[in-house]
Amino acid sequence: MNRGERIANKTKSSIKNALLELMHEKNYPDITVGEITGRGNIGRSTLYKHYPPKANVLVDIHKDMFEHLFSGLSTSGSWLAPEPPSELILFFERSRRLGKNPFLLSYKLGSDLDYLMSSINLELAAIIEKRLRNAFNIGDSSIPFPILAQSISNLYSGLIMSWFTKYQSSDICQFATNIHRMTRALIHEAIGKNSA
Repeated sequence: MNRGERIANKTKSSIKNALLELMHEKNYPDITVGEITGRGNIGRSTLYKHYPPKANVLVDIHKDMFEHLFSGLSTSGSWLAPEPPSELILFFERSRRLGKNPFLLSYKLGSDLDYLMSSINLELAAIIEKRLRNAFNIGDSSIPFPILAQSISNLYSGLIMSWFTKYQSSDICQFATNIHRMTRALIHEAIGKNSA
């Protein structure tokens, strides 16, 4: 990574941290660009250089979270392992400790809600597709990878949302295992059982 990339990453990190801090104080639609730039100690033009609409800061925060959530799924063996990835279990454990339901906050996203949900789901599918392409041979799949990735993305987002709204008191390891088993079933259907 060159010096310019390091500076850009540091700037983006400052912007994301500023937005996260401000979201603990007020609702997302009430946060101004001026408040983000002030808290992040950056100029307005710098913010727009990295994040043309303010909503893209929140999308990038989710992208970072997804990259971490799927970091353990880098090989066919990890996708098809009988146990869920430890990052998924840790995600649920951290979420339970925080006690916050991000999906109940969706009404606080204002007019950006549809854009955010669509963009976040696209980012999740893109990360999953990248991981699948690294782990499996695209020629072995009977289902195109973008469709397989979107299906896994929908599975994850739907079940994680269900966990936040209905099943938070359930056993975390069992819930993560169920998500992983359904993911494995999708992969087995697309690629075959002998792909590991």
